Amino acid sequence: MADSPPPPPPPPAPTTITALSDDLLLEIFLRLPSFTSLARAAFACRAFLHAVRSSPAFRRRFRELRARPLLALFLLPYMRAIVPAATGTPTSSTKPPTKAPATARPSRVVCVHRESAWAWARVAVFSSHTMEWQLVLPPEMDTGGALDDTTGSVVNGIVCWVHKGKGCILALNTVTFQFSRMDLPPPLKVPSSRLQLGHTKDGEFCVVSVLQCMLSVWLWAADGDGVERFMPHKTFSLRANVSEVINEADVHIRPMAVINGFVYLSLTVAPFGDPRAPQLFVSFCLETAKVNLLHKESKRIFCPVDPYIKVSWPSSLIHCKVSLCLCI
Repeated sequence: MADSPPPPPPPPAPTTITALSDDLLLEIFLRLPSFTSLARAAFACRAFLHAVRSSPAFRRRFRELRARPLLALFLLPYMRAIVPAATGTPTSSTKPPTKAPATARPSRVVCVHRESAWAWARVAVFSSHTMEWQLVLPPEMDTGGALDDTTGSVVNGIVCWVHKGKGCILALNTVTFQFSRMDLPPPLKVPSSRLQLGHTKDGEFCVVSVLQCMLSVWLWAADGDGVERFMPHKTFSLRANVSEVINEADVHIRPMAVINGFVYLSLTVAPFGDPRAPQLFVSFCLETAKVNLLHKESKRIFCPVDPYIKVSWPSSLIHCKVSLCLCI
């Protein structure tokens, strides 16, 4: 009599999400679309939260691939804030601005004053150590001149103002309180171009210019003769990218901020279009040329807008004894 066949092996036990290693979990989390979705996933259970908290390398990589979250839009001069709704779509020799050293020093109050539209800014610094005011004046500029009627940008501890009339950037180091001048190249002196100062993912100081749907990036670096100046870095045509989020033939694009290699842009129908047209706020990655919609207003905002962008990780997603006690 023939032997009966052996019984089939038992089916393998199902693999659950909790059985995945931290490395596999982080590979999955790396594909999430935004910081908001990552936070939701991390707080789903203790295992997910532990995986995110225990890996600084993962958090660094996640941030490198995505724009910083847009927390609010400040309307000037009213200082009213618009908080975007959370969405699933993510949303002598002149020295270049370098990050100010983190040294302990007395607290200081800085006041910037302009008596008229044509006058240079004057900076007054009050020190809690000496209890005195110190007046800081910018360098003389030929026959004088005016700062552009814009708010100064803060880049790595340096306050910078653009002066297209003189074709330069006036920079104030907030540690030494010394002014320096950085000359703009001719293509950036076009009156109709819109400039924004910031830094790349590698921390290099840069100027971003938008003119007729063309976005240009210039880096402050030494040329072949060792002279420091703005050098052309990259140029992008925004026409195809913008069409992904707004279907309009004539779109007005304004750069608002440049942080860690991402340009934050405001998109509206051209000035002579319908005032009831929506206004969109997007991020543009200088490495991948990818556009992400951050927020959409139902109608155009007719005053200057400054974005408030989160630049660091929330403590609840960083592994430490205090956050573990509070959040688990």
